[in-house]
Amino acid sequence: MFSILIADEDRSVCQTLYELLIASDISVLRINAAHNVRDALGMVRNHRIDLLISEVRSDGLDGTELIRKSKKIQPWIQSIVVSANQSFQSVRMAMRSGATDYLTKPVNGDLFVESVRNVMLKAQCQSAQREEWMDQAARLPSQGPCFSVLHIKMVPPSDVASDILENDRELRRTAFRLTHLCLAGRRYIAFLSSHDVINIILQWDEGNNEEIGHQIIQMKAIGRRLSEQIRTASGVGCTVGISQVLRGIECIGLLYQQAKKAAIGRSAGMDSSVYYYGDWVEDSGSPRSDEEPGYAGLNRIVEEAKAYIQQNYHQKGLTLQSVARKNHVSPNYLSYLFKKYTGFNFWEYVTQLRMEESRKLILHTDLLRYEIAERVGYESPEHFSKIFKKKFGISPSMLKNKERPLRGAEPFDRLTR
Repeated sequence: MFSILIADEDRSVCQTLYELLIASDISVLRINAAHNVRDALGMVRNHRIDLLISEVRSDGLDGTELIRKSKKIQPWIQSIVVSANQSFQSVRMAMRSGATDYLTKPVNGDLFVESVRNVMLKAQCQSAQREEWMDQAARLPSQGPCFSVLHIKMVPPSDVASDILENDRELRRTAFRLTHLCLAGRRYIAFLSSHDVINIILQWDEGNNEEIGHQIIQMKAIGRRLSEQIRTASGVGCTVGISQVLRGIECIGLLYQQAKKAAIGRSAGMDSSVYYYGDWVEDSGSPRSDEEPGYAGLNRIVEEAKAYIQQNYHQKGLTLQSVARKNHVSPNYLSYLFKKYTGFNFWEYVTQLRMEESRKLILHTDLLRYEIAERVGYESPEHFSKIFKKKFGISPSMLKNKERPLRGAEPFDRLTR
């Protein structure tokens, strides 16, 4: 028996969908309706909802945002978007928010009922899966407070029969024994969920943003080590999917889906690989929402570091260590995050800011070279000129002289001697 919430500003639409559901053969426990986002979120917070049927816009707020917020409250909630908007962009945003299906208005009754039936079947399967994972999590020696999942799919070489893993019990035992050896000293549960898949639930203490980043690095190292050891011992490759680190045992099922999606999404054409869910989302083109657990803190570290650099790049004492100290993270970790999220290393970014500002000062002021060098954070005018020429392919004096004759001014190189 399923609980359904219909969220649409148009009461007649809610009534029509309600009547279609009542007349169908779908086993429904309760059908609620909400005509604005506030009421819809209130129902999601206070009642179990298996399926959310949302208009693409509701109460001036994008219905896809309602889906995202609802999934934060109840990660296993299923959703269908109903909209008069048939644009590709609208469909794409709905699917990225987590919608299972997208129907256009006016709604075709048969298609609507069939869509709900398919979604409820998926929910039923996931519910059974969630109970299995919760049973496994209950075996952990203590409860969290934070968890992550590694999904390890063993992949036989292309020249070996595909059913080798199903028939070779000793091979599976070897892989499972190596898993326990790799995880020695950690709080975890490992279990075979099929003949070719090992799942691991890891426990973590609650930590700050830097510690979460270190946990991700540790999980990647575990995945690489385990993949290499299984390959060496048995000749079988592995694809390892890694979830985020989230707080609360109720997130176990969601973490499993993340790890599985990372492994499946990146395994095509490869027989040994390790992938983190966050990297999979980024490379697949899905936007990273600040509301998505695990990303907001890491993005905030980089944004705050960039803001601090932009305000202080002219300071001669600016260093990676000083910026890291300001953001309460280690220099190595800040360097890793900065490169990952901006594409620049720390000094490339600082130099870019300094060079752009110095170029403006050369073209639009009468400051001397040593004054410009000091203003943008360089102690030596010679070093400043060297960096400038490397960046722009022209020295500061040559750039100034190209502009000075137009104003009848004295050559810049004479002013900088």
